[in-house]
Amino acid sequence: MVSSKELTSSTLRRLVAGAAASLSVLAVSAGPAGAQADPEAPCTYADLVLPPRVGISSRYTYPAAEVETDCWPPAESHPENLSMKWKAHAPSGRVGPEPVWYHSLSNPTQRDLDPPPYIFDHTSPGRWTWRPVSGYVDQRDSTRELTADEMNTPAVDVRVTSRAGITATRSGGKVTVSTRATRFWTSTAAFGTWGGAVGLIQYRVPGTTPWLGLKNVASDPYGRYSYTYTVSARREYRVLLFNATHVFGGSSTSSAPA
Repeated sequence: MVSSKELTSSTLRRLVAGAAASLSVLAVSAGPAGAQADPEAPCTYADLVLPPRVGISSRYTYPAAEVETDCWPPAESHPENLSMKWKAHAPSGRVGPEPVWYHSLSNPTQRDLDPPPYIFDHTSPGRWTWRPVSGYVDQRDSTRELTADEMNTPAVDVRVTSRAGITATRSGGKVTVSTRATRFWTSTAAFGTWGGAVGLIQYRVPGTTPWLGLKNVASDPYGRYSYTYTVSARREYRVLLFNATHVFGGSSTSSAPA
């Protein structure tokens, strides 16, 4: 469902194009076996599809990517060339690595993303965008160029990733829950302590699903936090780290019973 706020002229054009394509497919389905849609139908859009967020945990990060377009796939009997390029732009204003290139030039019956989009660990985190550079498709004896409005500008939230750990120990009627927080540091290309990490210790009765909040967490300069309280019941514990400006939070990978 598209809201009126989202219904831009570009969105409306693509909805109309999609409806027309659906009618075309229905018509083809009703025709002779093996019939295909008209390869002369003009292309109306090409979208680079990227995940909404990408966490950096190594020198190079390659987010999953694909291109959605209504350009008809090239056929063996009628090879066609298509080429679309997007260029990455970092929040700092710097231009990223070489353009993402989606094309069929190396093989007219196969499309490739070459190179795939990637992010250096030393580039600035924040909101990255991939802006269209150029796009065209050869259709028989003519070349159809895509306008900037017919190619999208995907945005991605880029931050470094973090890791959370937790242990719980019991001494009589008291339980001590200890947490630790680390994050990826681009200066060393490795995970290290995350001082000042904010989060929440949660607990639940073993064998049940709901997690309940127990204590807020604010780690020391070494990424550590400890909380001791009195409780007789046996419980499981986990810690959630909240997102920070340049860091994605997350949950401890395992719970700690005590």
